[in-house]
Amino acid sequence: MKFFLAAVFLVCCTSFTIAKTDYTAELTNLVELADAGKVQEAMEGYGRLASDPNSPAWLMAGSYFEMSLLALKSGDKNQSLTMFQKAVESGFDDCIEIQKSDMYKDSASDPAFQKTLSSIRIASSDYQELVWLHAERENAEHEGKMMITANMNRLDQHFTEVPVSVIPSRTTNSAGVLYARALLRLVQEALKRFVQQSDEERIRHTAAMTIINGAPSPSDVQLSITQADAAAASRKAAIQQRAFRLPAGASVAQQACPQNP
Repeated sequence: MKFFLAAVFLVCCTSFTIAKTDYTAELTNLVELADAGKVQEAMEGYGRLASDPNSPAWLMAGSYFEMSLLALKSGDKNQSLTMFQKAVESGFDDCIEIQKSDMYKDSASDPAFQKTLSSIRIASSDYQELVWLHAERENAEHEGKMMITANMNRLDQHFTEVPVSVIPSRTTNSAGVLYARALLRLVQEALKRFVQQSDEERIRHTAAMTIINGAPSPSDVQLSITQADAAAASRKAAIQQRAFRLPAGASVAQQACPQNP
């Protein structure tokens, strides 16, 4: 009986810690702070993620890298280099993100920066995924703008279908890849949110114009729906066409960052 009660206590009353895996909300908040020019607040937020012992290694590494960019933005080159070194020491290996950053442009001739950059090693399989992840972020941002623009001329009151690519889930230890996946997820969620807001504004505007000018003809409304459905089908086909496929010959052998990605 005592054994039974002890077992029940362990099952029902013990607190279990489940590892957090989705940091989209936290990263979205920090990106919005940085975009709004609230550099110090964003620095503090990334600092909390980097120092939290419960943060996964990829998030710590990515947070240090973001702090290096923010420090450079605020004019502190020494702190920027220190944060960059911490990012690399923590496993940050997104060569593409580094090489397209303002820090790379500003510090390319700095021996300490170059020494840290040259210490990065990344598997070709991880690098190939990074190429895809960066391209897909750009695709998602472009498609979002196209959908919002198309919304301006629609006469129907349907919501826009927003297809997004499947984020790779293959096993990897690359902090750069895991952080880039998180950023793509962030962009995809923002895309859905912004398109929905655009839909809601269009529907309200259409309803208001109906009161003023009368309802559009059923044939015009149906044409609007047909065109929206065709655009959604085209986006789905494009997403399927560019889905991530690991190129033949990609290996787990570590290599230095390729130049000029």
